[in-house]
Amino acid sequence: MLTINDVLSLVNVCLRSGQLEDQQWGAPQGIAQDDWCLALNKAVADGFLLQVAGQTGFQYFLAGSFVVVDGDLYRVLATGSERETETFVNAASVTRFNQHHNGRSPHMISCFVPSATLRKASSFPQADSVEEVIRAAFDDYEGVRMSIPAPISIAYRGVVGNFMVTIKKRQDHDRPRPALHITQLLAGRLLDALPVGYVEHHYRLTHQNELIPTSLPCEPRESFLEQWQAAGLTLPTLPAETQMPPARAGA
Repeated sequence: MLTINDVLSLVNVCLRSGQLEDQQWGAPQGIAQDDWCLALNKAVADGFLLQVAGQTGFQYFLAGSFVVVDGDLYRVLATGSERETETFVNAASVTRFNQHHNGRSPHMISCFVPSATLRKASSFPQADSVEEVIRAAFDDYEGVRMSIPAPISIAYRGVVGNFMVTIKKRQDHDRPRPALHITQLLAGRLLDALPVGYVEHHYRLTHQNELIPTSLPCEPRESFLEQWQAAGLTLPTLPAETQMPPARAGA
């Protein structure tokens, strides 16, 4: 049977969400579909992967915290002290192993890594709304600090979304859950006559889980784009603009 290491060697992993990409298209070339399904189901049962129902079938995510070091993927076993923008981690590789006389053991590391590279594949509940998933992903985020934006990635109905989420006021006895202030970065046009570019969208997720726009979409500041990328989130893809035909003489 294929192991989790075999699975990960045959697919790409989206670093911002932990998703195994393109699983809805079936087994990789050269692998029987039944063997592939058995391997994925075993990885879910062993706690390596999370299974999420999407519009095009099941999707799979790495379970727990993970980090990429020198191009290798590691499961984070424990975190330690922090210094400025780095966190000390103990982690085990899911792709590199050391061979011993009594079997294989994963390659281990204990070192500081950039805090922004730590990612957690949330448990992505089978929720009835995107609001519930955003709330759950934020609750799963470790090290939340007041007024400091936290990078959040979610999966809902087969679509992955990225957000910067901030709390500005702690919950109180009347409101058991704090309101979340959410910024989403998308590709779009502020006006029909303008070219496609990056557009900021701002929302407030109330303590009753109501998602309310708080301002009109706007052009992001350069500092926000830098903050977005520093948090490990990728910029949206900007489509190529359609070239307008040249004007005819005398038109």
